[in-house]
Amino acid sequence: MSDIASPPNTRLDIKDLRVVVALASAGTTAQAASVLHLTQPAVSRALLLAEDKLGTRLFDRTHRGLVPTEAGRQLVAGASRLLVELGDLERCVLTPAAPP
Repeated sequence: MSDIASPPNTRLDIKDLRVVVALASAGTTAQAASVLHLTQPAVSRALLLAEDKLGTRLFDRTHRGLVPTEAGRQLVAGASRLLVELGDLERCVLTPAAPP
């Protein structure tokens, strides 16, 4: 097992990625909370925690809602791809292989 590479240490986890993508899509913590089946305060805390983990602001708070910063746009784009790839991988693993 020594030939297996250890996974990289990351600051964010999948929950952080889902919250950021939902916020970018919904535009408000209340709407993102509805999509994620969480409370609005939980989504707000999750956003603050993700921003704290990265040490940068991911969204500007405006009177019209949340607008991704440049860092937020980069994270949303990458997170969206990762979440799609993870879903594809799970489906691939769970789908029985066709007999030869």
